[in-house]
Amino acid sequence: MNINDLIIFIEVYQKESINQAAKALGYAQSNISQRIKALETLYDATFFIRYHHGISSTGQGDLFYQYAQKIVKETKDIQQKLTSKKKTVLCSELLFNVLYEQRVLEDIQATDFIIASSSTINKKLTEDVYDQIISFNQMEKPEY
Repeated sequence: MNINDLIIFIEVYQKESINQAAKALGYAQSNISQRIKALETLYDATFFIRYHHGISSTGQGDLFYQYAQKIVKETKDIQQKLTSKKKTVLCSELLFNVLYEQRVLEDIQATDFIIASSSTINKKLTEDVYDQIISFNQMEKPEY
């Protein structure tokens, strides 16, 4: 199973039709059917009841739909975070407040600010990597 299988499942579930899902996603109907069957086999479940005019979901299908939505959403969220072009700045809380009030901070929309107390700045350096540090403290890591 991969994320694309979950996207296919969600489309089939929402359209209540393998044919309409195939058209919407640009796949052959047989490919969609195979992917749904593979998921059902993997989970030893029946997600849909098939009819000539479409499909309807089962209780297992409803449960799997909720799961699939969560996984697809979380996958998109992490992809966005990992590919974000925003600069990450670790900043002392006191300094951030002063700089913000004085409108000194540049391009605030394109920056992810991590605000920490001055006493925890050095600890934060061990938890993540930052593009810039704004602090009263002397940094323990020479690269900053």
